[in-house]
Amino acid sequence: MTGGVISLQGDNGATLDKDCNLSVTGCVEVTKPFKSHMIKYTIKKAPMPPIEGEIEGCEALKNIKDPTTLEALQVLSVPSSCPVAAGKICSSPDKKLNLSKYKNQLGMAAGTVDFRLEGKHDTGKTCVEINFTLAKEKRSG
Repeated sequence: MTGGVISLQGDNGATLDKDCNLSVTGCVEVTKPFKSHMIKYTIKKAPMPPIEGEIEGCEALKNIKDPTTLEALQVLSVPSSCPVAAGKICSSPDKKLNLSKYKNQLGMAAGTVDFRLEGKHDTGKTCVEINFTLAKEKRSG
């Protein structure tokens, strides 16, 4: 997406290694600083019904207490509070989030996922659509 307050830049990707460590690569551009971020989200993954909702992103960040969620936000390089300054935010493949405690549930996540975020900021709007497929790596034998 281009032209929004937040836009994805270049190639973005995620890798889950054999030890259940998730690493993410890529950047987003915050084109205008913002103090508020009302988010409407939709997540679709067959055969489950869509998950939809709304949340005030800045308030949600302020209220996060769960250590795993805080660690995930650090790995994704998500700002931990508002206001958010304009600039480029990039994640590093060197930062890893260990998901081994969720290993038994990862099979349920396999498949194609459609993710849509519509954001209204005090300085403009953002719309991000992401489609990805989670699949076990095919190994040649």
